[in-house]
Amino acid sequence: MSPFSIIPRLLLPLLVFAATPAKAHEDTLITREAKTGKLEHLPEQYLPASFDTTKRILRIKDRQMAFPPFLKTILPKAEDSEYLLSASWYHQRELMPPYLNIEVKAKGGEFRHAILIDLETLRIFGVTKLDKKPDGSVTREALDLVPWGKEISRSVSKADR
Repeated sequence: MSPFSIIPRLLLPLLVFAATPAKAHEDTLITREAKTGKLEHLPEQYLPASFDTTKRILRIKDRQMAFPPFLKTILPKAEDSEYLLSASWYHQRELMPPYLNIEVKAKGGEFRHAILIDLETLRIFGVTKLDKKPDGSVTREALDLVPWGKEISRSVSKADR
């Protein structure tokens, strides 16, 4: 038996494994009650939860986070914004902490910002600008958060009750 005849037998299981579809991760859509700002569809461990879009204050359990000043400079005014919220708490924590994703878009605008917030600490750990091009493609530009580290830390406090 040639040493090369063994290669197809070794590769076959790898090819079968690689061709097996993996279940794609999908965030859970989080709804927001318009009058109270109450967030729904989060698990019990993150409740009570609310997001005041006028003051831009997020509350999760016993913590609150006011959008830091640097975010206010890149986002459209609160009254001119639309929000889409989603979250994930059921993925591998080694890859990412449980998070809330807040997409902020100017009403009628083509670009938006996605803000990733750790559900347990309420620290912002990612901000990405998503820009839709005339051809329909989307470019992504991640913001360097290092210069705003202290500002991000100061934005989190115990929730007022």
